[in-house]
Amino acid sequence: STKKYPRLTLHQVVAESFCGSDGSLNQDHNASADISTKSLVLRSQNELMYLGDGEVDKAMYGEPLINILYIWPVQINVTKDPDSAANYKEAVAQAMNVVQSMCLCVAPPERQGPELSYPLQVPISTTLPAPVSAWQSIINQCKA
Repeated sequence: STKKYPRLTLHQVVAESFCGSDGSLNQDHNASADISTKSLVLRSQNELMYLGDGEVDKAMYGEPLINILYIWPVQINVTKDPDSAANYKEAVAQAMNVVQSMCLCVAPPERQGPELSYPLQVPISTTLPAPVSAWQSIINQCKA
């Protein structure tokens, strides 16, 4: 018999946050600082990095292939999903587009300092602005 891969339906809900321009208020370079003190741009860059370097799919199934275990009620080996490559490409595209949108959001989202118009367009585009393998260049462009 053919083993069926469990189908997941993801419902993405984007909530606007405070986009501030005063980078002196963030704790982006303090590894022990609370996440609420980190800028939106750093947080979006980290999410792209977790996808781009393969951390996410290595940490979701069974005994971790890396020393991070995300909590799921059912273990799912995303590499066995026949739609995995397409889903991954879409997720990376969205993460790249978020990073590009959030480049100016250098303050933490705690409503301190000057506020900028919220730059993220919803729904988030699933069109890749660069090849998946160029994920690091998207982060680097934002840091420039």
